[in-house]
Amino acid sequence: MNLATSGQRLSECIAPPLAADGHANEKGTWNALFGDRPRPLLLPAHNRRARRSGVRFFLPELWRQYYAHARLRAHDLFGASARLPALELPIAALARQLDITESPQWAVLIGTPGPYQKASMLAMSSQGEPLALVKLAMGANANEMIGAEAAWLRTLNAQPSMSAAVPRLLQEGYARNDRRFLVQSIVPGSPDGGAFTAAHADFLQRLGAIDCRQCALIDTPIYAVMNERYRRLQPQLTAERERLLQDALHECERRLHAWRGPFVISHGDFAAWNMRLCGDALCVFDWEYAFAGAPPLFDLLHFHLIAPANSGRLLSARDMRRALAPAKAFALLAYPDADWSSDVVSTMGLCYLLHTLLFYGESRGELLESHPVVRSYCSLIEERASWQL
Repeated sequence: MNLATSGQRLSECIAPPLAADGHANEKGTWNALFGDRPRPLLLPAHNRRARRSGVRFFLPELWRQYYAHARLRAHDLFGASARLPALELPIAALARQLDITESPQWAVLIGTPGPYQKASMLAMSSQGEPLALVKLAMGANANEMIGAEAAWLRTLNAQPSMSAAVPRLLQEGYARNDRRFLVQSIVPGSPDGGAFTAAHADFLQRLGAIDCRQCALIDTPIYAVMNERYRRLQPQLTAERERLLQDALHECERRLHAWRGPFVISHGDFAAWNMRLCGDALCVFDWEYAFAGAPPLFDLLHFHLIAPANSGRLLSARDMRRALAPAKAFALLAYPDADWSSDVVSTMGLCYLLHTLLFYGESRGELLESHPVVRSYCSLIEERASWQL
């Protein structure tokens, strides 16, 4: 899906071509960074402070900020030869539905094309100060994810131990074409540095205490979800991949059959890009993938493995062992009454890899071998004898 198509699809989710009075909806202009990639970032064309603020918010990595600012400066200085693509969008029509007191500036990150596509829209003051974040479903299937995130925020906002560690849910509603949106507060703090610290462990322990179930793997929702995802994905798998995933699923069932332990709430994408550090405390956002009844090692393993896998580097047995070791140490500290033998921890690692692969496969309708996470996680499952503790 190219930039123009994404822009048109977003416009269709916000407002019809004509307003209620029969006049054309007011449109603003945005310049697109990464317009040739699946996730373009749209920045206000006529407010430099808001552009800088949008870059800082959506691109926490310093090297990406430097690149973005260089592109924006070239756009301002050198004319047509360096000009960024422009889009006109009727965002003012959506803004009228929101409980925001001033007429905001907007920066928009359009998500990966597909049935779960969403837009993340940062509302800012004219001085570029972030006011709120709006998430808007761009596909019918994304409605469910917006609803799920809103439900999790309501649950967590009501927990005294978690209310300061997650965004506040400010508003929910429907835009055009019955597309759901939510409005949440801005998470304070500085970008997470990528190292697992006591703040991360404390957050996961508090999250796990909200809903902790002692049961067997086969009695958990995650077991049913993994089997159902495998069943739906099976027709699209090659014989080799079908055998790999089926063998891994059976191995998890067999090796954890007699294990009874805690199953807890998982954030679902517990990665540095979804976190901010406020002093010694951690604030975590993007709860659309959260689910209950997960093994307590899933978030920690994801934290250690997903970033290097996303970078395109093929993960090795050494990477997996480096993730399993702190996962085991955390489990022994947080849930000392459960069995955390090396065999159990290794099997939890296999279960995490399999669960993530099945999620990626279902969300895209196939197991894309070209995707760096799919490639790395398949390789780790194939070579599991070399990293099991």
